Amino acid sequence: MLTKDLLEFRVRKGAVHPQLIAAKGTEADLADALVATVTSATASSTTRQELEAALGAQAAGHRRPRVAKGLVKLLLDRATFEEPDPEAVTSRSQWLAHAEAIRATLPPDADFAAYEAALARDLDLEEVRDRLFADLPSRRTLIDFKPIDGPGLISRYDLAQVQGLLLYAQHLELRVAEGDTPELRRLLRWMRFCRLVTDVTVDGSDWRLRIEGPAAVVDGAKKYGLQLASFFLVVPTLPRWSIAADVKLPRRPVLRLEMSQRAGLGPGFAGGAGHVPPEMRAVLDKWRDDEWRLDPNPPPLAVGVDGWCVPDLSAHRGGEVVFIELFHAWHRGALPRRLQGLADKPQPNLLLGVDRKLVDKTELGSENPQVFRFNGFPTQRGLKKALAEWWTTFGELTSSRGAC
Repeated sequence: MLTKDLLEFRVRKGAVHPQLIAAKGTEADLADALVATVTSATASSTTRQELEAALGAQAAGHRRPRVAKGLVKLLLDRATFEEPDPEAVTSRSQWLAHAEAIRATLPPDADFAAYEAALARDLDLEEVRDRLFADLPSRRTLIDFKPIDGPGLISRYDLAQVQGLLLYAQHLELRVAEGDTPELRRLLRWMRFCRLVTDVTVDGSDWRLRIEGPAAVVDGAKKYGLQLASFFLVVPTLPRWSIAADVKLPRRPVLRLEMSQRAGLGPGFAGGAGHVPPEMRAVLDKWRDDEWRLDPNPPPLAVGVDGWCVPDLSAHRGGEVVFIELFHAWHRGALPRRLQGLADKPQPNLLLGVDRKLVDKTELGSENPQVFRFNGFPTQRGLKKALAEWWTTFGELTSSRGAC
Protein backbone atom coordinates (compact mmCIF):
# COMPACT_ATOMS: atom_id res chain seq x y z
CA MET A 1 0.00 0.00 0.00
CA LEU A 2 1.02 3.60 -0.57
CA THR A 3 0.56 6.37 1.96
CA LYS A 4 -1.27 9.54 0.95
CA ASP A 5 1.95 11.51 0.44
CA LEU A 6 3.03 8.98 -2.22
CA LEU A 7 -0.16 9.10 -4.28
CA GLU A 8 0.13 10.62 -7.76
CA PHE A 9 -3.14 11.95 -9.15
CA ARG A 10 -4.67 14.86 -11.02
CA VAL A 11 -7.95 16.59 -10.35
CA ARG A 12 -9.96 17.90 -13.28
CA LYS A 13 -13.61 19.00 -13.40
CA GLY A 14 -14.56 17.22 -10.19
CA ALA A 15 -12.85 13.96 -11.15
CA VAL A 16 -9.69 12.41 -9.77
CA HIS A 17 -7.34 10.59 -12.14
CA PRO A 18 -4.58 8.34 -10.71
CA GLN A 19 -1.35 8.83 -12.63
CA LEU A 20 -0.34 5.43 -13.95
CA ILE A 21 3.20 4.85 -15.17
CA ALA A 22 4.33 3.30 -18.43
CA ALA A 23 5.78 -0.19 -18.74
CA LYS A 24 8.69 1.35 -20.69
CA GLY A 25 10.91 4.35 -20.00
CA THR A 26 12.79 5.71 -17.02
CA GLU A 27 10.29 4.37 -14.45
CA ALA A 28 10.62 0.86 -15.90
CA ASP A 29 14.42 1.11 -15.83
CA LEU A 30 14.31 2.24 -12.21
CA ALA A 31 11.97 -0.61 -11.28
CA ASP A 32 14.36 -3.16 -12.81
CA ALA A 33 17.30 -1.64 -10.93
CA LEU A 34 15.46 -1.55 -7.59
CA VAL A 35 14.33 -5.17 -7.92
CA ALA A 36 17.90 -6.22 -8.73
CA THR A 37 19.18 -4.46 -5.61
CA VAL A 38 16.70 -6.20 -3.29
CA THR A 39 17.25 -9.58 -4.93
CA SER A 40 21.00 -9.25 -4.45
CA ALA A 41 20.59 -8.13 -0.85
CA THR A 42 18.76 -11.32 0.15
CA ALA A 43 21.99 -13.30 -0.22
CA SER A 44 24.35 -10.90 1.54
CA SER A 45 23.12 -10.47 5.15
CA THR A 46 22.00 -6.91 4.43
CA THR A 47 20.36 -4.97 7.24
CA ARG A 48 17.24 -2.91 6.70
CA GLN A 49 19.24 0.29 7.20
CA GLU A 50 21.73 -0.75 4.50
CA LEU A 51 18.97 -1.81 2.11
CA GLU A 52 17.01 1.40 2.57
CA ALA A 53 20.17 3.43 1.99
CA ALA A 54 20.96 1.54 -1.24
CA LEU A 55 17.41 1.88 -2.57
CA GLY A 56 17.23 5.52 -1.52
CA ALA A 57 20.44 6.30 -3.40
CA GLN A 58 19.01 4.76 -6.57
CA ALA A 59 15.71 6.61 -6.20
CA ALA A 60 17.23 9.98 -5.26
CA GLY A 61 18.19 11.03 -8.77
CA HIS A 62 14.94 10.09 -10.48
CA ARG A 63 13.02 12.87 -12.21
CA ARG A 64 9.81 11.90 -10.35
CA PRO A 65 10.87 11.46 -6.71
CA ARG A 66 7.38 10.59 -5.48
CA VAL A 67 7.12 7.74 -7.99
CA ALA A 68 10.60 6.53 -7.04
CA LYS A 69 9.74 6.58 -3.31
CA GLY A 70 6.51 4.71 -4.05
CA LEU A 71 8.35 1.93 -5.87
CA VAL A 72 10.79 1.64 -2.95
CA LYS A 73 7.91 1.48 -0.46
CA LEU A 74 6.22 -1.35 -2.36
CA LEU A 75 9.46 -3.32 -2.54
CA LEU A 76 10.13 -2.94 1.18
CA ASP A 77 6.57 -4.15 1.86
CA ARG A 78 7.53 -7.41 0.13
CA ALA A 79 10.66 -7.90 2.24
CA THR A 80 10.84 -9.98 5.42
CA PHE A 81 13.41 -9.10 8.06
CA GLU A 82 14.60 -11.18 10.97
CA GLU A 83 12.70 -11.02 14.23
CA PRO A 84 14.23 -8.90 17.01
CA ASP A 85 16.55 -10.66 19.42
CA PRO A 86 14.32 -11.46 22.42
CA GLU A 87 17.31 -11.03 24.77
CA ALA A 88 18.41 -7.67 23.33
CA VAL A 89 16.45 -5.49 25.75
CA THR A 90 17.63 -7.46 28.78
CA SER A 91 21.24 -7.46 27.62
CA ARG A 92 21.18 -3.72 26.89
CA SER A 93 19.80 -2.96 30.35
CA GLN A 94 22.48 -5.09 31.98
CA TRP A 95 25.30 -3.55 29.92
CA LEU A 96 24.14 0.02 30.61
CA ALA A 97 23.77 -0.67 34.32
CA HIS A 98 27.25 -2.21 34.44
CA ALA A 99 28.73 0.72 32.51
CA GLU A 100 27.17 3.19 34.95
CA ALA A 101 28.54 1.21 37.89
CA ILE A 102 32.05 1.25 36.36
CA ARG A 103 31.85 5.01 35.72
CA ALA A 104 30.96 5.61 39.37
CA THR A 105 34.20 3.89 40.47
CA LEU A 106 36.48 6.12 38.38
CA PRO A 107 37.99 9.39 39.65
CA PRO A 108 36.34 12.63 38.45
CA ASP A 109 39.24 13.50 36.16
CA ALA A 110 39.33 10.11 34.36
CA ASP A 111 39.22 10.43 30.57
CA PHE A 112 37.32 8.27 28.08
CA ALA A 113 40.32 6.01 27.44
CA ALA A 114 40.43 5.08 31.12
CA TYR A 115 36.69 4.51 31.14
CA GLU A 116 36.92 2.26 28.07
CA ALA A 117 39.80 0.30 29.53
CA ALA A 118 37.82 -0.30 32.74
CA LEU A 119 34.84 -1.54 30.74
CA ALA A 120 37.01 -3.84 28.64
CA ARG A 121 38.13 -5.73 31.75
CA ASP A 122 34.59 -7.09 32.21
CA LEU A 123 32.93 -6.80 28.78
CA ASP A 124 33.68 -7.76 25.19
CA LEU A 125 33.26 -4.23 23.83
CA GLU A 126 33.19 -5.37 20.20
CA GLU A 127 30.27 -7.67 20.97
CA VAL A 128 28.52 -4.99 22.97
CA ARG A 129 28.82 -2.44 20.17
CA ASP A 130 27.52 -4.96 17.67
CA ARG A 131 24.54 -6.10 19.74
CA LEU A 132 23.63 -3.02 21.79
CA PHE A 133 20.81 -1.95 19.45
CA ALA A 134 20.35 -5.19 17.53
CA ASP A 135 16.60 -5.18 18.22
CA LEU A 136 15.96 -1.92 16.34
CA PRO A 137 14.21 -2.36 12.95
CA SER A 138 17.09 -0.70 11.09
CA ARG A 139 19.54 -3.36 12.36
CA ARG A 140 17.54 -6.44 11.43
CA THR A 141 18.80 -8.55 8.53
CA LEU A 142 16.85 -9.16 5.34
CA ILE A 143 15.96 -12.87 5.25
CA ASP A 144 13.39 -13.16 2.46
CA PHE A 145 11.82 -11.25 -0.41
CA LYS A 146 8.56 -12.08 -2.18
CA PRO A 147 9.73 -12.31 -5.80
CA ILE A 148 8.63 -9.78 -8.38
CA ASP A 149 10.19 -8.47 -11.59
CA GLY A 150 10.38 -4.91 -12.89
CA PRO A 151 7.19 -5.03 -15.01
CA GLY A 152 5.38 -6.67 -12.11
CA LEU A 153 6.47 -3.85 -9.80
CA ILE A 154 5.17 -1.26 -12.29
CA SER A 155 1.83 -3.08 -12.43
CA ARG A 156 1.69 -3.29 -8.63
CA TYR A 157 2.45 0.44 -8.38
CA ASP A 158 -0.47 1.33 -10.65
CA LEU A 159 -2.81 -0.83 -8.59
CA ALA A 160 -1.53 0.80 -5.40
CA GLN A 161 -2.39 4.24 -6.78
CA VAL A 162 -6.03 3.21 -7.16
CA GLN A 163 -6.03 1.41 -3.81
CA GLY A 164 -4.72 4.53 -2.10
CA LEU A 165 -7.65 6.57 -3.39
CA LEU A 166 -10.16 3.89 -2.39
CA LEU A 167 -9.04 4.27 1.22
CA TYR A 168 -11.00 7.55 1.12
CA ALA A 169 -14.04 6.26 -0.81
CA GLN A 170 -17.56 6.90 0.43
CA HIS A 171 -18.74 4.00 -1.70
CA LEU A 172 -17.62 1.93 -4.68
CA GLU A 173 -19.87 0.85 -7.54
CA LEU A 174 -18.55 -2.12 -9.49
CA ARG A 175 -20.22 -3.27 -12.70
CA VAL A 176 -19.27 -6.63 -14.18
CA ALA A 177 -20.35 -7.27 -17.76
CA GLU A 178 -21.40 -10.85 -18.52
CA GLY A 179 -21.01 -11.63 -14.88
CA ASP A 180 -21.74 -15.35 -14.55
CA THR A 181 -18.12 -16.46 -14.98
CA PRO A 182 -15.52 -18.26 -12.85
CA GLU A 183 -13.76 -14.91 -12.42
CA LEU A 184 -16.88 -13.35 -10.90
CA ARG A 185 -17.41 -16.24 -8.52
CA ARG A 186 -13.81 -15.93 -7.40
CA LEU A 187 -14.31 -12.19 -6.88
CA LEU A 188 -17.45 -12.83 -4.80
CA ARG A 189 -15.56 -15.30 -2.62
CA TRP A 190 -12.84 -12.69 -2.10
CA MET A 191 -15.50 -10.10 -1.28
CA ARG A 192 -16.83 -12.38 1.47
CA PHE A 193 -13.30 -12.83 2.81
CA CYS A 194 -12.87 -9.02 2.96
CA ARG A 195 -16.27 -8.75 4.73
CA LEU A 196 -17.43 -5.77 2.73
CA VAL A 197 -20.84 -4.16 3.08
CA THR A 198 -22.31 -4.86 -0.35
CA ASP A 199 -25.61 -4.68 -2.20
CA VAL A 200 -25.71 -6.94 -5.25
CA THR A 201 -28.15 -6.56 -8.14
CA VAL A 202 -28.37 -8.35 -11.47
CA ASP A 203 -29.30 -6.56 -14.68
CA GLY A 204 -29.62 -9.11 -17.45
CA SER A 205 -26.19 -10.69 -17.76
CA ASP A 206 -24.50 -7.82 -15.90
CA TRP A 207 -23.84 -7.76 -12.16
CA ARG A 208 -23.67 -4.57 -10.14
CA LEU A 209 -22.09 -4.41 -6.69
CA ARG A 210 -22.51 -1.32 -4.55
CA ILE A 211 -19.89 -1.50 -1.81
CA GLU A 212 -19.83 0.88 1.13
CA GLY A 213 -16.51 2.69 1.45
CA PRO A 214 -14.52 3.40 4.63
CA ALA A 215 -15.72 7.02 4.63
CA ALA A 216 -19.29 5.70 5.10
CA VAL A 217 -18.40 3.23 7.88
CA VAL A 218 -18.35 4.43 11.47
CA ASP A 219 -16.87 1.40 13.24
CA GLY A 220 -13.39 0.27 12.19
CA ALA A 221 -13.14 2.60 9.18
CA LYS A 222 -9.37 2.25 8.83
CA LYS A 223 -9.44 -1.55 8.89
CA TYR A 224 -12.42 -1.57 6.57
CA GLY A 225 -10.58 0.71 4.13
CA LEU A 226 -7.68 -1.74 3.96
CA GLN A 227 -10.14 -4.53 3.25
CA LEU A 228 -11.71 -2.56 0.40
CA ALA A 229 -8.27 -1.84 -1.04
CA SER A 230 -7.38 -5.55 -0.80
CA PHE A 231 -10.62 -6.44 -2.56
CA PHE A 232 -9.74 -4.23 -5.53
CA LEU A 233 -6.68 -6.39 -6.28
CA VAL A 234 -8.99 -9.04 -7.75
CA VAL A 235 -11.12 -6.71 -9.91
CA PRO A 236 -8.66 -6.57 -12.84
CA THR A 237 -8.90 -10.37 -13.20
CA LEU A 238 -12.36 -9.79 -14.68
CA PRO A 239 -12.48 -9.55 -18.50
CA ARG A 240 -14.89 -6.57 -18.51
CA TRP A 241 -15.44 -4.29 -15.53
CA SER A 242 -15.93 -0.69 -14.51
CA ILE A 243 -15.84 1.13 -11.19
CA ALA A 244 -17.16 4.47 -9.99
CA ALA A 245 -16.43 5.86 -6.53
CA ASP A 246 -16.94 9.09 -4.61
CA VAL A 247 -13.62 9.90 -2.94
CA LYS A 248 -13.24 12.36 -0.06
CA LEU A 249 -9.57 13.23 0.29
CA PRO A 250 -8.50 15.42 3.23
CA ARG A 251 -9.05 19.14 2.61
CA ARG A 252 -10.64 18.49 -0.78
CA PRO A 253 -14.23 18.32 -2.03
CA VAL A 254 -15.74 14.97 -2.97
CA LEU A 255 -14.16 13.77 -6.22
CA ARG A 256 -15.33 11.15 -8.71
CA LEU A 257 -13.09 8.21 -9.55
CA GLU A 258 -14.02 6.19 -12.64
CA MET A 259 -12.03 3.38 -14.26
CA SER A 260 -12.57 0.28 -16.37
CA GLN A 261 -10.61 -2.57 -17.92
CA ARG A 262 -9.45 -0.09 -20.56
CA ALA A 263 -6.99 1.33 -18.03
CA GLY A 264 -4.91 -1.81 -18.58
CA LEU A 265 -4.41 -2.60 -14.90
CA GLY A 266 -2.88 -5.97 -14.17
CA PRO A 267 -4.34 -8.17 -11.40
CA GLY A 268 -2.80 -7.98 -7.96
CA PHE A 269 -2.50 -11.76 -7.98
CA ALA A 270 -3.58 -14.51 -10.33
CA GLY A 271 -5.02 -16.82 -7.70
CA GLY A 272 -5.95 -17.12 -4.07
CA ALA A 273 -9.16 -15.11 -4.20
CA GLY A 274 -11.00 -18.07 -2.77
CA HIS A 275 -9.03 -17.83 0.47
CA VAL A 276 -10.97 -18.78 3.60
CA PRO A 277 -10.50 -16.51 6.66
CA PRO A 278 -8.50 -18.22 9.44
CA GLU A 279 -11.33 -17.95 11.98
CA MET A 280 -13.69 -19.67 9.52
CA ARG A 281 -11.06 -22.26 8.64
CA ALA A 282 -10.72 -23.03 12.36
CA VAL A 283 -14.46 -23.77 12.56
CA LEU A 284 -14.40 -25.87 9.38
CA ASP A 285 -11.38 -27.90 10.48
CA LYS A 286 -12.96 -28.68 13.87
CA TRP A 287 -16.47 -29.26 12.53
CA ARG A 288 -17.85 -32.63 13.61
CA ASP A 289 -21.54 -33.15 13.03
CA ASP A 290 -23.44 -36.19 11.76
CA GLU A 291 -26.35 -34.09 10.49
CA TRP A 292 -24.92 -30.91 8.95
CA ARG A 293 -22.11 -30.46 6.42
CA LEU A 294 -20.60 -26.98 5.92
CA ASP A 295 -19.52 -25.47 2.60
CA PRO A 296 -17.39 -22.26 2.65
CA ASN A 297 -18.09 -21.49 -1.03
CA PRO A 298 -21.86 -21.19 -1.56
CA PRO A 299 -23.21 -19.53 -4.72
CA PRO A 300 -24.90 -16.08 -4.69
CA LEU A 301 -28.49 -16.15 -3.47
CA ALA A 302 -31.45 -14.09 -4.66
CA VAL A 303 -33.18 -12.36 -1.73
CA GLY A 304 -36.07 -9.96 -1.43
CA VAL A 305 -37.80 -8.68 -4.54
CA ASP A 306 -34.77 -7.93 -6.72
CA GLY A 307 -31.70 -8.19 -4.47
CA TRP A 308 -28.88 -10.69 -4.10
CA CYS A 309 -26.58 -11.67 -1.27
CA VAL A 310 -23.27 -13.47 -1.09
CA PRO A 311 -23.54 -15.94 1.84
CA ASP A 312 -20.50 -16.71 3.96
CA LEU A 313 -21.41 -20.38 4.42
CA SER A 314 -23.97 -22.94 3.48
CA ALA A 315 -25.05 -25.87 5.64
CA HIS A 316 -26.35 -29.09 4.08
CA ARG A 317 -28.56 -31.71 5.68
CA GLY A 318 -29.90 -34.35 3.34
CA GLY A 319 -31.53 -32.40 0.53
CA GLU A 320 -31.85 -29.20 2.58
CA VAL A 321 -29.52 -26.23 2.21
CA VAL A 322 -29.33 -23.33 4.66
CA PHE A 323 -27.40 -20.27 3.56
CA ILE A 324 -25.64 -18.33 6.32
CA GLU A 325 -24.84 -14.64 5.96
CA LEU A 326 -22.77 -12.91 8.65
CA PHE A 327 -23.13 -9.26 9.69
CA HIS A 328 -20.24 -7.67 11.56
CA ALA A 329 -20.00 -4.42 13.51
CA TRP A 330 -19.63 -2.25 10.39
CA HIS A 331 -22.73 -3.72 8.66
CA ARG A 332 -25.04 -1.34 10.52
CA GLY A 333 -26.72 -0.06 7.34
CA ALA A 334 -26.77 -3.40 5.52
CA LEU A 335 -28.61 -5.42 8.20
CA PRO A 336 -31.87 -3.40 8.14
CA ARG A 337 -31.93 -3.65 4.33
CA ARG A 338 -31.55 -7.41 4.50
CA LEU A 339 -34.30 -7.73 7.11
CA GLN A 340 -36.58 -5.56 4.99
CA GLY A 341 -35.87 -7.73 1.96
CA LEU A 342 -36.86 -10.83 3.91
CA ALA A 343 -40.01 -9.08 5.09
CA ASP A 344 -40.94 -8.18 1.51
CA LYS A 345 -40.26 -11.71 0.28
CA PRO A 346 -39.70 -14.42 2.93
CA GLN A 347 -36.72 -16.68 2.39
CA PRO A 348 -36.74 -19.45 5.04
CA ASN A 349 -33.43 -21.01 3.92
CA LEU A 350 -31.41 -17.87 4.77
CA LEU A 351 -29.95 -17.68 8.28
CA LEU A 352 -28.44 -14.41 9.49
CA GLY A 353 -25.60 -14.30 12.00
CA VAL A 354 -25.25 -10.92 13.72
CA ASP A 355 -22.33 -9.66 15.81
CA ARG A 356 -23.55 -8.58 19.25
CA LYS A 357 -21.69 -5.28 18.81
CA LEU A 358 -24.10 -4.56 15.98
CA VAL A 359 -27.21 -5.88 17.72
CA ASP A 360 -26.78 -3.35 20.51
CA LYS A 361 -27.04 -0.53 17.98
CA THR A 362 -30.13 -1.73 16.13
CA GLU A 363 -33.77 -2.37 16.92
CA LEU A 364 -33.46 -6.03 16.00
CA GLY A 365 -36.01 -8.13 17.80
CA SER A 366 -34.95 -11.01 20.00
CA GLU A 367 -37.41 -13.61 18.65
CA ASN A 368 -36.52 -13.67 14.95
CA PRO A 369 -35.96 -17.39 14.14
CA GLN A 370 -33.72 -16.49 11.19
CA VAL A 371 -31.22 -14.58 13.31
CA PHE A 372 -28.55 -15.80 15.70
CA ARG A 373 -25.90 -13.80 17.52
CA PHE A 374 -22.15 -14.18 17.94
CA ASN A 375 -19.16 -12.38 19.44
CA GLY A 376 -16.51 -11.54 16.82
CA PHE A 377 -17.08 -14.72 14.81
CA PRO A 378 -19.48 -17.69 15.20
CA THR A 379 -18.17 -20.67 17.12
CA GLN A 380 -18.84 -24.29 16.25
CA ARG A 381 -21.17 -24.55 19.23
CA GLY A 382 -23.03 -21.39 18.23
CA LEU A 383 -23.50 -22.57 14.65
CA LYS A 384 -24.80 -25.96 15.74
CA LYS A 385 -27.30 -24.33 18.09
CA ALA A 386 -28.46 -21.90 15.39
CA LEU A 387 -28.91 -24.69 12.83
CA ALA A 388 -30.81 -26.84 15.34
CA GLU A 389 -33.19 -23.96 16.12
CA TRP A 390 -33.59 -23.23 12.41
CA TRP A 391 -34.47 -26.88 11.76
CA THR A 392 -37.05 -26.85 14.52
CA THR A 393 -38.77 -23.82 12.98
CA PHE A 394 -38.29 -24.31 9.24
CA GLY A 395 -37.11 -27.87 8.61
CA GLU A 396 -40.53 -29.44 8.27
CA LEU A 397 -41.78 -26.51 6.19
CA THR A 398 -38.92 -26.64 3.66
CA SER A 399 -38.95 -30.46 3.52
CA SER A 400 -42.67 -30.61 2.76
CA ARG A 401 -42.31 -27.84 0.21
CA GLY A 402 -39.51 -29.75 -1.48
CA ALA A 403 -41.63 -32.94 -1.54
CA CYS A 404 -44.42 -31.11 -3.32
